[in-house]
Amino acid sequence: MIALLLATSCRTTKPESTQQSKTIIKETLRDSVVNIPADRSIFQAKLGVNDLGNTVIKEVLNVQTGKRAKAPKVQIEDQVLNVDCACDSLDIYLKLKDTHITDMLKETVFVPTEKPLSMWQQTQLWMGRVMLIGLTGGLIMLVIIRKIV
Repeated sequence: MIALLLATSCRTTKPESTQQSKTIIKETLRDSVVNIPADRSIFQAKLGVNDLGNTVIKEVLNVQTGKRAKAPKVQIEDQVLNVDCACDSLDIYLKLKDTHITDMLKETVFVPTEKPLSMWQQTQLWMGRVMLIGLTGGLIMLVIIRKIV
């Protein structure tokens, strides 16, 4: 019975806090088109007729290449002029992925409020003090009696 009364005691509560961490990752897909304009190259020449009556290139006046287009290939075969140079516009389709990372920290702190002790708690407190004084006095008396005898 005495041990039970000594084991029960009042204690103060320590403030508790909880933390919650939450990371939100949001991905956004976007399609985009990059337009590259058309390009061209130029070939200018003077044509003439040789002794056999075939058309020939007498003099090249101007040759220009573009940024992507190479110089054109010019051929004359059987009275047919073939110029080979093609460069069309380009469209590049891009798929962009944006990633937004949001870190959220939620902290909850419990602040204890002090309440007065109830009547039962005060009774236990005084009973514990009285028992402690009684036990200490009893031990002192035992030590004194043993030394005398």
